[in-house]
Amino acid sequence: MSRYIVKRLLISSVVLVLVTMFTFTIVQLAPGGPEILLDETLTEADRQQIRASLGLDEPIPVQYGKWFLNLIRGDMGTSFSERSPVSQMLAQRLPNTLLLTVSSLIMAVLIGVPLGIYSAYRPNSPLDYGLSFFSMVGLSVPSFWFGIILIITFAVNLGVLPSAGMYTTGAGRTLPDLLRHMVMPAFVSMLSPLAQIVRYTRSSVFEVLNLDYIRTARAKGMTERRTLFCHALKNSLIPVITTVGLMIPHLVGGSVIVEKIFAWPGMGRLIADAAFKRDYPVVMGATFLVAVIVVGANLFIDIIYGFLNPKIRLE
Repeated sequence: MSRYIVKRLLISSVVLVLVTMFTFTIVQLAPGGPEILLDETLTEADRQQIRASLGLDEPIPVQYGKWFLNLIRGDMGTSFSERSPVSQMLAQRLPNTLLLTVSSLIMAVLIGVPLGIYSAYRPNSPLDYGLSFFSMVGLSVPSFWFGIILIITFAVNLGVLPSAGMYTTGAGRTLPDLLRHMVMPAFVSMLSPLAQIVRYTRSSVFEVLNLDYIRTARAKGMTERRTLFCHALKNSLIPVITTVGLMIPHLVGGSVIVEKIFAWPGMGRLIADAAFKRDYPVVMGATFLVAVIVVGANLFIDIIYGFLNPKIRLE
């Protein structure tokens, strides 16, 4: 098992380096630069001087080498627009993004798994058809459209929920106020993962319940609860766990849209603003941090998968 973990760590390190190289090249090759947002009366010589002061006039491999060496030393650079250390900016925004995404994922798992199990036990029932319809809707509705509909309904028309931000301006930072601001963005983030979890759980549990060893357990007089929790659930949830691991990149990437719609002060909104301002250090630092989260989460899921699946023997 230890050899497997070390091997996965080495592969993850290579993936992270490749992600940074690809992203850095794409960002640098994009048209324009941070100087395009400055005064339009600047001459071309002034613009070239600004690029030289920021180190953007050097070849891309040289720029990447300097950035990567600084990254190894723990320095992600300084923001072009804010003139603040990128690591400090990310440290301020990352907890807000994790609060939103982790809460959404936990709620999706806690709600979706029981609904999927019940749907598998009652196939072709009204609830089963209703959950199937909900799954299709949840997978089809765009998050930006659904977020706007929620804002119009609950913030503008009904006035029961705040439309933006993390806390009410001028009020104390209390837990009830935070939860009120989290309701709509968390629900939008949760919708698609919840639909997927219900769908995959239902399909996996239904398939396992019809296998021979489950029929044998029932024939021996084992109760339905013991059959489910001691035999069926452990094997049927393996694909669900894998699916949950694959949802993490979706949630982190989708946070850009959700945080922008609801003005949530998280890392997704920071990435969107930095991309608009051509703030390369912030974009690269945030991309690296997101890649670390995604790769680390998938490594964790792989390890859990190895423990749950008796057919896998990891050395």
